Amino acid sequence: MMARLNTKRRLKDKEYDDKHRATVRINTRRHLAENRLYATKNRTAAKTNIKRRWETDDKYRQKKNKITREKLKQRWRTDSKYRQKKQANRTSQTRSTTLTVQQRYWRRRARMLVAEKERHINHALKQKMAQQSHISSLDCDMIFTRANKIEKTTKTLKDHHMKLAKYVSAALENTANKSSV
Repeated sequence: MMARLNTKRRLKDKEYDDKHRATVRINTRRHLAENRLYATKNRTAAKTNIKRRWETDDKYRQKKNKITREKLKQRWRTDSKYRQKKQANRTSQTRSTTLTVQQRYWRRRARMLVAEKERHINHALKQKMAQQSHISSLDCDMIFTRANKIEKTTKTLKDHHMKLAKYVSAALENTANKSSV
């Protein structure tokens, strides 16, 4: 009983706490290596704790999602086979789908609902802009039209840039292959 109280008191000391933690870590690793039953119990407890923490702790979930995204970005940058596989999956998913009449209806309906929602939001924003800035609604319409055109042009420009970058990298790869032969 006295030893526990002393241990609790000593754990408040940073140096002792670090030393104790290292000892516990070593003993746990040894125990995991020697005792299979302990290892399986430890693994199942860890899985349930991770699952519980994922469901209840928002900060933990956000941290793990961020780490996963970073790892995927890193893999996309470094692993060319992974990148090719993902790009092939993207193109094959969009290419080889034959839709039924019902599926086409629901897709069209969803698209129309989204477009209507956008129109409704834009209309509300135009009215708010006209009221707050004391300009006519026609001027607001013109400003929104210009903004939409700029947005579409920017998207088109980015698409063209991506295509051009692909062509250039393919050409550079081609010339590098020919010069090495």
